Amino acid sequence: MNATTPVASIATPAGSDPLLAAVLNFNAEADRLDSAPGDDQADDDRFAAVMDDLCDNTPECTSDEGAFAALALAASQIEHSVHSDFHDALVAVVLDYAHRRQCDA
Repeated sequence: MNATTPVASIATPAGSDPLLAAVLNFNAEADRLDSAPGDDQADDDRFAAVMDDLCDNTPECTSDEGAFAALALAASQIEHSVHSDFHDALVAVVLDYAHRRQCDA
């Protein structure tokens, strides 16, 4: 993204923010894994796939709610993640959103 992103993408309602949807999906998967009985490799693999997808295909942030949800997720996972790519991807997309908001102000 760059500073020429149209204002319409910034004004998208939070309910349709792709980053917020991805973060909520990640949180739901984490909750499902936490409530799963025992150590199931398939559950671990599914959670890892969700985390990798969020890291490798981080969607655009289009709302304040999505930005804060992504930052909260990055902060909550900082001790659990073995690599910084996950955090870097989330923070980068939030910074891009903040930059677009500032440029349109």
